[in-house]
Amino acid sequence: MEDQRRTLVVLLSMHRSGSSLTAQTFQRMGMSLGPFELNGAAPSNPYCHFESVPFLLLNDQVQSLAHGFKADLPDSADVLARFVASQGAWGDDVHIPEELYDEGRVLVQALVDSAPISGFKDPRTVLAWPFWRRVFESFPQVRIVPVGLVRSPHEMAMSLVSRRKGCLSYWDSLDVVGVHLGQLRAILDEFPDHPPCLCFGPTYLKTLEGVVPRCGLTWHAVTAVDVFDPSCVHHEPATVAHQAQAHFEALRGEPAVRFELPANLERLEADARALERMRLGEWRKVQEQLDHLQEQLRLTDSRRDHAENALHAATAQLAEREAHLNDAHDRLSQAWAQLGALHASHNETQDELARLRQLAHQWRTRLEKWESHPVFSLALKGRRRIKKLMNGRQAG
Repeated sequence: MEDQRRTLVVLLSMHRSGSSLTAQTFQRMGMSLGPFELNGAAPSNPYCHFESVPFLLLNDQVQSLAHGFKADLPDSADVLARFVASQGAWGDDVHIPEELYDEGRVLVQALVDSAPISGFKDPRTVLAWPFWRRVFESFPQVRIVPVGLVRSPHEMAMSLVSRRKGCLSYWDSLDVVGVHLGQLRAILDEFPDHPPCLCFGPTYLKTLEGVVPRCGLTWHAVTAVDVFDPSCVHHEPATVAHQAQAHFEALRGEPAVRFELPANLERLEADARALERMRLGEWRKVQEQLDHLQEQLRLTDSRRDHAENALHAATAQLAEREAHLNDAHDRLSQAWAQLGALHASHNETQDELARLRQLAHQWRTRLEKWESHPVFSLALKGRRRIKKLMNGRQAG
């Protein structure tokens, strides 16, 4: 790159940490998200995610190869256990195909060419950082500015449990949050002069005002207030006795908190009750669905029994009709046999009739010959007269 003023802002965060809000704010203040399609809105984020789809899809592949899952949380207990045990570190057995690195370089080139200040965000970038570190090495003239985004571990864990409808436990979610925050600390430690982390909470706008100029952007308070929805921040979040909390406090640069404060315990209890109510609500829904399915199964069994009875009756009728058909076939065979015999007798009769006709013709020919003879014809006439006289006398 010939233009040494090019800046690439990398928003580093976990899911549910206000990264969409920050990406939208930076875009409104002049940061390009590149010539890419953006991941659209969803029920969990109605304002759009402001994630470049090609970066998201690439990170999906890299995270899957490195850690065995693509989404915000591992898909199975075994993958979760390995992920927490490794604390998100890449093992020696992780192999990323070279074509994926080439794809990453192409995406970064298109992004930094789109504007003097550009950037991207995707929560998977934290877990895929070794990949992106190597990609960024191909752009030594581009200033890489990491911006960490954090949120109370307790709030993130609660949000993840809610997103999964209680299918993953609060503490497992908190373990995953701890891994993410630990990896985020390690990434930011690679940069000697990284800006302070933005914390999604009451101090967000104040910290944002200092971070924006560090990225080369011009601060516009009106724009920030227009994008930021203060109704999303309800109260000071609860704190938990977990490694994730220690990472969170270190990233914020604030002293450790006291977990046993009455107000904190009250918030934890209220949130625990909220999770319990949510799980009970989900359980009731599942139970209702199960009852409905059982009723459908009962109706299906009844229909199946009815169909089987109808099938048995139809089978019996079919067997009876097949028997009638076989009987009719036998009678038809006998009729055909009789017809064949009659046809043969008819042929014999026709032959005999033809023979008799021929014989009669022979006799008629002989008689005509005798009658036409000058001597024998007189004898025949005399014989006939004598026979006629004799018949007359007998009759008298």
